[in-house]
Amino acid sequence: MDKELMELLEQKLFVFAKRDDVERLRQETGTNFRKLREENKDLVLGWIEGIKTEMKGLKKEGKVEIDPFREDIKEEMKKLDGKVQSTLLQSIQSIESSLQRMKEETSSSIDRAREELGSNLQAIRGETNGAILRSRQEMASGLQSIKEEGRVTLLQSREERKGGLDKLGEGVENLSGQIKKTMEEITALNEKIKAGFNEVKEELGSMIKFSYADLEKRFTTLESRVKALEKLVLP
Repeated sequence: MDKELMELLEQKLFVFAKRDDVERLRQETGTNFRKLREENKDLVLGWIEGIKTEMKGLKKEGKVEIDPFREDIKEEMKKLDGKVQSTLLQSIQSIESSLQRMKEETSSSIDRAREELGSNLQAIRGETNGAILRSRQEMASGLQSIKEEGRVTLLQSREERKGGLDKLGEGVENLSGQIKKTMEEITALNEKIKAGFNEVKEELGSMIKFSYADLEKRFTTLESRVKALEKLVLP
């Protein structure tokens, strides 16, 4: 049960982290490309206007030579292509770096959540075992007391023995009632713990439908329920 809860928590946390981080990267990449496109657009328009101005001036002077302009245009286009490639390379490197950082942060968050959940489950298990052990010790102590009283009663007279046997019967009956009550309490406690774990699993399963703000609220509620489970097993 513990392993299933931790694996489910790990899957939900990874889905939330991956979804939000990829969306953020997509928005940042779109912004970078739009910015690059605007910068290149202004640069190309500036070149075109400059070439038109030069062409007009040369036409007026009757000295138009097309080849030099073509070479200039090719050279400027090569520069532009190099700048675009450099910007794209930087964007790719930024995305790879962000993905690596996202992976590390997600792994760290999952590890912390796994440790906290494991610690809480271990504490609940220890307290439950402690409560069961104390109940067994109390029953053993009660049986020992009855045995001692029975031995003392057998040494007395017949009347006293009869009265002692009656008392022993009452003691056994009371002890049987106590044992039955204790077992009912242990059964009820186990049912509450089981119900609590089921609520925790259902809560974890529904977390995927909420945003990070809702997830934090759910974790707070989950923590309260875990503490309530801890109180159930306290002596």
